[in-house]
Formats: sequence, C-alpha cells, structure tokens
Amino acid sequence: MKDFTASLLALGLLVGSAGAKDCTLSKEFQLLHSQVLESVLGDPSSAPISGFTLELVVSGSIKSTVVTHNNGQYSFGEVPAGRYRIRVRHSGDPFCAPKVKCNEAGCSIQHEVQLNPKNKPEIIY
Repeated sequence: MKDFTASLLALGLLVGSAGAKDCTLSKEFQLLHSQVLESVLGDPSSAPISGFTLELVVSGSIKSTVVTHNNGQYSFGEVPAGRYRIRVRHSGDPFCAPKVKCNEAGCSIQHEVQLNPKNKPEIIY
C-alpha cells in the first residue's frame, strides 16, 4: 500500500483541491469505560495499509502513537474512559481518519478509510 500511495504522489494524481476539507482527524468519540482500542487499517478497496501512523488525541494533545503493521493491524492498548479523536498521519495525508462508532458496549473503529478530499485530483483541460 505504501508503494501504491507513493506511486500516486509521484504521478501527481493526488493534487490538493483548493478549499477541500482535511479529514485526517476523526470526529470526537467517547469511551464510556476502558477498553482495548484496536483495528485494521484498509484502503477503500479493503487492502491493508501498512506503515501509517495513527495518533490517539485528547483535547488536542497526542496521548498515544502507533504504526500499522504489514497486515494493517494496530492497537492503542487499554484506553481509559474519556473523549478521544484519532488522527492518521502519512506523507501527503492521502486518507481520512477512520470513523469510530460507539454504543453502550464500547467503541469500534471502521476498517476502511476514505480518500482525503483535500487530495482529490483536479481535472485540467
């Protein structure tokens, strides 16, 4: 996946659109109780994304940082109850942060990420 992203960047296919919203930081979510917060990061075609940095953010400060493994897996470990966001970091920020869904039982992190609209290609005629 890293080679795929690098190829897109080298070919100039990920050119930022003026005024497009950057979505590398997720919406805030709340853990009602402590839980292991982990998932697998995959691109829009479900291929695992390796070598991407994910940050667990609390009130604008980074609480924890992890890097996805070759199979896309990552874990923040046991995370205490509280309000958090997840930020995905990679050269050019090609993807949005994964979405997080929470209910009474806990929170789960979406596996597939979407392309970052700030990087959607502009069509030049």
